[in-house]
Amino acid sequence: MNLKKSIFLFMLILSLAITGCVSSQDAVKAQDYMDKLAGILNRQMQLGLEFNEMLENADEVSDEEAITKMTDFNERSQKIYIDFQMIAVPHDDFRAAHEQFATLVSTASKSIGMMYDTVVNDVPVNNSEVIDIMDQQAKAGRQFFTDIKPLMEKYKASFPIDQELAKKAIGLMNNL
Repeated sequence: MNLKKSIFLFMLILSLAITGCVSSQDAVKAQDYMDKLAGILNRQMQLGLEFNEMLENADEVSDEEAITKMTDFNERSQKIYIDFQMIAVPHDDFRAAHEQFATLVSTASKSIGMMYDTVVNDVPVNNSEVIDIMDQQAKAGRQFFTDIKPLMEKYKASFPIDQELAKKAIGLMNNL
């Protein structure tokens, strides 16, 4: 009888290993991670929309107000980046996606920083650098979602971004 139980247990463990089942603890860690990344992305999209609104109304904004707003945008952008750096990868499976998300967040922060330097420190804009940063950001975003999709399935996790915010941000990007 013990031999049959041992064989059954061995086969059960082997089948779980082969199918790649994840523990409930790993699934919880993965969802917590996804929630944190979605929160970062939501904040980044909100900042981008507010920044774009300021640019659209640039003629109505005084120099002093522009400096105040750009200082706020730059500080918020840096805070988002720092908050992202505090997020630990829940499993090695997430490393590649995490690196793409890091590029996404750092390039967004860098573009805000460049605009801050332009408005506050009167540093001229280097158009080729701006285009390069936007290209890096777009590629990183696409690759992140490519990398994360199978992990979401494997860990039964969702990526709860604000859908309305995402629609606005995507609309804005399509108009650039």
